[in-house]
Amino acid sequence: MADNQPVSVRPPHDEDVTYDHLLKYLGVFGGVQMFTLFMSLVRNKCTTSILGAAGWGLSSMLMNISTFISYTSNLGLPFSAVRNLSEIYERGTAEEVAGYVGVVRTWSLWTAIFGAVLCLVCSPLISYYAFDKDMSRIPMICGLAPMVVALAVTSGEVSVMKALRRLKNLAVVNLLGGISTLAFTVPLYALYGTRGILAALNLSALALMVINLYHSVRIVPWRVRLFSHDILRDGASMVRLGIPFVLASIANSAVGVIVPSFLLKMDSFAEVALYQWGYALMITYAGMAFAVIDTDFFPRLSSVHADCGRMNVLINKQMNVCVLVIAPCLSLLVLLMPFVILTLSTGQFLPVHGMAVCAAFYTFFKALSLPLAYIPLAKGDSVLFMCMEVAFALIVLPLVVVLYLTWGLTGTGVALSLANLLELLILAFVYKWRYGFRFSSLPLRHAFVQGLCLMAVVIMALQPVEWLKYVAGLPVVAISTMMSVRMLQHESTFISDFLGRLKGRFSVKK
Repeated sequence: MADNQPVSVRPPHDEDVTYDHLLKYLGVFGGVQMFTLFMSLVRNKCTTSILGAAGWGLSSMLMNISTFISYTSNLGLPFSAVRNLSEIYERGTAEEVAGYVGVVRTWSLWTAIFGAVLCLVCSPLISYYAFDKDMSRIPMICGLAPMVVALAVTSGEVSVMKALRRLKNLAVVNLLGGISTLAFTVPLYALYGTRGILAALNLSALALMVINLYHSVRIVPWRVRLFSHDILRDGASMVRLGIPFVLASIANSAVGVIVPSFLLKMDSFAEVALYQWGYALMITYAGMAFAVIDTDFFPRLSSVHADCGRMNVLINKQMNVCVLVIAPCLSLLVLLMPFVILTLSTGQFLPVHGMAVCAAFYTFFKALSLPLAYIPLAKGDSVLFMCMEVAFALIVLPLVVVLYLTWGLTGTGVALSLANLLELLILAFVYKWRYGFRFSSLPLRHAFVQGLCLMAVVIMALQPVEWLKYVAGLPVVAISTMMSVRMLQHESTFISDFLGRLKGRFSVKK
């Protein structure tokens, strides 16, 4: 069945997910995310060159504010819709699936309206606290309302495609979204400078909404009834499940607003830009490798969450693959950080080197903690998920403040890594007690070895002698890469099959 065909119900799948499957979808979405990452890096290179550090910092703060409002107003629908619709897709009829998609879309429109109103009403409060009592930013914050609406509608359509396993559609949407964002932002920045930031953000979000609608409506035709009592009642269960998720998202996104606001009070927009750029490089961009967890892993975890044994096997496999794929890439990125910074931005951003290097372990620990974090979501235990997210926010905020005051920007990188290590330990302890989760020895063994390699590269990257950094660091990167390839080949035939097909194509050409 082609991905653009109308929805049909798939039979329940009882097979266990293999390493081949995980690597396949990690490869598919990894390739897509690499293209999206390239588009983002080109956009940021142009943004920093045109607007400078201060302009980039302002753009990032507005993006964080719109995300914060979106998370506050979406009632947790992006999460609860995937879970509920995924279950209907596995066991229900095509008519039931189409009917529930209508429920998701109706509620998404209501959250879009709510988000726009919230943006307008709360703009004075946001301007006061986010911009250090600068009330002149109120019109700019009000101008984010179209972006908030677009984000809400887009989230609903993405949830539909995730739940219906339309991974190819999602991949195409991501590709087109990266291109459209680049097409809107760079010309507007070049023509209008900082005055074009608001228009660029809104037009990019609206374009992404249109792209998502085009693909999702071809799968399930558009059907919305804003004032239907039955549809509003049917969606109430999503809201009940999603409200704790909203609180968790607020706590999470609040960190993205509070930390830049703190840095603005301590220094300037340039300091905010450095932190945001380092965060984007090591957390946002590196974290794109985890897109497959949200897209493919979560629906599958939802389908096996009642079986503790299968759940543990699936989570441990996902951890193992993530660690083995992420670790060598992180090591190479850390070692080449000065070249990466100069290539993707300007010399103004070189002071972020220490922060970015020290934040590498944030992404490394995320490879272990993220599959764990989805357990309460798959089980519908959104209250516990909320508690864990709030706990993380309460951990990371004081760590960032204290270590920034101690070591400057480099301290914020250390704080992010420490915070994620603590989150991993807390999640492992709580979910062992609550759900019976157990680590298997394989991902822990691989994480220990790859963690040592990454630590060695981080130490090398921070020492001042340039030639020693690369002479000692490159062999460690090579060792990390060879170990990952060898371990993945032992667990899966995916790499061997891929190399065999590649070799066959070259042989045919010759």
